[in-house]
Amino acid sequence: RLVNAAVETYVTRRAAEWEGRGAAVSRGGEEEDEAMALDMDKLARVVHLMFERCYEDGTYNHALGVAFEAREAGKVDEILNRLLADASAAGAGADYDAVLDTLSYALDAASTLIPSKAFRTKSLELIASALDRVWNATAAVLAAAKRHAACKLVHCRQLLGDDRGVADVIVRLLDAPRLQGGEAGDDGALLGLQLCFDIVDSGDRAFVAKVAGHIPKCGDEEEGTQQSRSQPSSSQEGTNGADGAGDNHDNHSDDVPRTPEQKIHFQNSHRVLTGGFTSELSLSFLYKHSNADRFIMTHLKKALEERGMGRNSLLHHCAVCAHGYLNAGTTNDSFLRDHLDWMKKASNWAKFSATASMGVI
Repeated sequence: RLVNAAVETYVTRRAAEWEGRGAAVSRGGEEEDEAMALDMDKLARVVHLMFERCYEDGTYNHALGVAFEAREAGKVDEILNRLLADASAAGAGADYDAVLDTLSYALDAASTLIPSKAFRTKSLELIASALDRVWNATAAVLAAAKRHAACKLVHCRQLLGDDRGVADVIVRLLDAPRLQGGEAGDDGALLGLQLCFDIVDSGDRAFVAKVAGHIPKCGDEEEGTQQSRSQPSSSQEGTNGADGAGDNHDNHSDDVPRTPEQKIHFQNSHRVLTGGFTSELSLSFLYKHSNADRFIMTHLKKALEERGMGRNSLLHHCAVCAHGYLNAGTTNDSFLRDHLDWMKKASNWAKFSATASMGVI
């Protein structure tokens, strides 16, 4: 109980110092006054002993939680280094699943529970560094653990806005025919393409475009670019010195030799990121799984006309909206194309709804 009280007081004061309030913490009574009067060095010794106990017991999550609340980036770095060092010392018997579970907890906590942007950014950078070390480990790490580390690393770098770092991971996965330690196949390339889908699903189009800009295209367009570069005009020779740095804006040169299969993977990555492939998949899925019955609209239109209600604006508006909901997202507008004269019967404000229903489809 005394240790818990010491940790709570230490965390409160450290958080206040980080936020620039120093000792000016709200005081609500004598107990808080006594807590603020405690020696900070003694509190730090108690907390650091608690960290050592966590290292011995392997409860790194608890230590990370205290470090996050106390806004101690140095302790976060120490905990992550100790976590990886213990796993490395265990050799082939290391449980990297537990290591990645701890790093996943750290990533979730840093991205959702830390209000300070500066400290959150610093913590995410430390976590990204640790995930990169796991992903690049050469021994005792199974392919499943590497896949998990690569996914978390991309997510962490995306939170940091590091488009070049995200592209670097994807390029390395697309270049590798398989993950180290995995069975033969295209595991690495498939994972890279899946990460492209995940980035697109995040909805940040500007970030997606930046990531795509750092990934080689490896297509016919690139070959034409290489030929044009190999034969520079006389007007360009004078500017090569000034523009040389701009031509190599990516870490991955377009001159890297790749197999036809690898080039296909790179082309597919650009198709996913900027080629609208996700929209094509969504439309194809909705079209193939549409259960809308065209005869429903045909009978509805016929019933309205037989009862003399064909020109009733309200009923016509309801029929047009019903058609839009029946075929939403399917691109199946054949009924409207076949009955354009009937659709033109919309009047006044209903014309806007009729036009909007086509956008729904």
